[in-house]
Amino acid sequence: MAAVIYVAIGVVLGFPLARTTVLPAVIHPRETGIGLSAPVIPVIELAVLIIIPIFYALLGFIIGVVGAATYNLVAR
Repeated sequence: MAAVIYVAIGVVLGFPLARTTVLPAVIHPRETGIGLSAPVIPVIELAVLIIIPIFYALLGFIIGVVGAATYNLVAR
């Protein structure tokens, strides 16, 4: 259940994070040292939008398992 909740959080936070990840390289390519061409930008944003919910799901699963184990130890 925790993994599903964290996926929802990852989807909600994924879009702004994807935008802020690529935006500095688009606005100031010389200052960041990263020059991105136009076709690469959507690919990076899609990758971030896919990776973040998966990462959040794994993190949520681990937190759920540790939380449940801790609860079971304390509840005894």
